[in-house]
Amino acid sequence: MLWSDESIFRVTDNARGNVYRRPGSDRLDPKFCYHTVKHPESLMASGCFTFFNIAVLKSAVLRCHTAKSVTQWLSDSEVNFISDWPSNSPNLSLIENLWSIIKHRLQGKDTSTLTKLETVIKEEWLNFDHTILENLANSLPSRLKECIRRKGKPIDY
Repeated sequence: MLWSDESIFRVTDNARGNVYRRPGSDRLDPKFCYHTVKHPESLMASGCFTFFNIAVLKSAVLRCHTAKSVTQWLSDSEVNFISDWPSNSPNLSLIENLWSIIKHRLQGKDTSTLTKLETVIKEEWLNFDHTILENLANSLPSRLKECIRRKGKPIDY
């Protein structure tokens, strides 16, 4: 199985820490205020990952395809598949979880320019712990069951 998608990352000043003021100081003094940018520069990152596990594939044997020609062939061939598969389901798109983890890891890192942002994203991507990918892939059977149980409504993943 292969999960692919893209995500937007924005240039930010993640160097924020806690601000401590002396009692009685002006909380609106510019040195105590964070400056924000209404429309920060951003970049689109594309990525994919795969994890092959026979046990996961056997337990998640229901196949999902939405093209009419494919669903007709699957039906004619008597292959089990989910006919009302949601076309854009974050519940089943494991890479959405991966992007979320990477964005969380960027907090506190210097992403103040597009170059720095790109560098940090690449570093995080290349140094990703593969057991996290394995855990995401292994969660697929339970995600599928939960999606079926909830009839396509959001699930807790």
